[in-house]
Amino acid sequence: KSSSSTAFTQASILELYDQDRSKGYLKQGRETVSQDFEESFLAPFREAASGSDVAMLVSPSTSPTRNRLLSRIEREYRGIKLYSHQALSPTGLLEAADELYGTGVLPLVNLNTAKRILTLDCDFFLDDPFGESTQGGYSKMNRLYVAESSFTLTGGMADHRYRIPASQMLPVAILLAKEIGELTGDDSRSAMAREAAKKGVPTVYNTKWIKGCAADLASKLEQAIVMVGPRQPKEVHLLAAAINHALGA
Repeated sequence: KSSSSTAFTQASILELYDQDRSKGYLKQGRETVSQDFEESFLAPFREAASGSDVAMLVSPSTSPTRNRLLSRIEREYRGIKLYSHQALSPTGLLEAADELYGTGVLPLVNLNTAKRILTLDCDFFLDDPFGESTQGGYSKMNRLYVAESSFTLTGGMADHRYRIPASQMLPVAILLAKEIGELTGDDSRSAMAREAAKKGVPTVYNTKWIKGCAADLASKLEQAIVMVGPRQPKEVHLLAAAINHALGA
């Protein structure tokens, strides 16, 4: 048995050798040198021993070493403001994972024994890393349901594909949670879905597709799973986790 990784994971190592990667310093939009940075910012910053009127913008990271160093900076330079930004940030996934599994813990899905798979805006065959099989393979025979807003590699592999705007994944997840909760006898999941549905679920959805998908998933308890794309909101991830609990995933 061996582990596996996505093409994006392997290609990310090439960033270390990217000729376009920033290698210098900028001051007010103009190029400068390390000595200028040392003299105009670092030296006064260290001397003042204060983070007042200072802000740092960093990219998101789960590195414990970097997080430890940033925490040390916050302790030693009181008042400093730390900001994190990423253009396409998986905020919903991270917030849901923190609530469900603990801070800094991310799910990794094993699809080796999956007989039924449903993805909600999740292109796990291409660039969503949480769909990787950790054992180097997938179940020989399974059925794949895909709900997505645009055609993807995963959608092209689907047995049943439902095209729907990405903004409508939450109502679809609510309807699926309600159906699966009723089919599995999980009253708490059904109640959760009904509570979420109070916010308003229009009746324009392909209910035949949703009911058929829910019934098929419920027919393979402990061998069915729902996966959500990282850029979906927190509520969709929480509902998917509730569905997976009902399915025994």
